[in-house]
Order: sequence, then C-alpha cells, then structure tokens
Amino acid sequence: MLIEDIIKNYKYKDLIEDLRIGHEIEFEYEGDKYAIVNRSIEPAWYISKNNKLYTSYWDNPVDMVTEILIDGKSLKEIFDNGLLDLKGFYIL
Repeated sequence: MLIEDIIKNYKYKDLIEDLRIGHEIEFEYEGDKYAIVNRSIEPAWYISKNNKLYTSYWDNPVDMVTEILIDGKSLKEIFDNGLLDLKGFYIL
C-alpha cells in the first residue's frame, strides 16, 4: 500500500488512537499548517497554526481535538471527509 493511500484512509478514529499513545500530528488544511503538539510541561497539549499558538493548553489531547473547531469545522469533519492536504501530513 502506498503512503498516499494510508494518508487518504486516515480517519478521525486513527487520529484519536495516535494521540492516546502520545503521537504528535502535523497536517495542512486550507493552505495553513497545523500541528497537534505535546510539550514537556502540564498542561501539555495544544494546536499550532502556521507555527503560532492556535489553542490554549490542554491536559487531554482527545478532549482538545473533540472540542476545537478550525474554520468552523470539527477535526472529525476534516479528517473523515478527506479535507487534508496529503503532502503536509505527518505522524510524529
């Protein structure tokens, strides 16, 4: 399977699984670069947009991605409807 196929098939449930085990995620959406990041102090998790803080800091990444909207869309909608730019997607 090609990496492009894996990314294309990456859904919100996969995002949740990866965040639960501590992975950070980078993705592009509507021409902007986003990162779901874990820093070394609590509360640890946040989302950046174009390398600037986009959200406040959260203790739980799953709660964060459940509640945060990007351009009025939930991350579930963005990930499950294939709205990501494939070239800017990374799991760290």
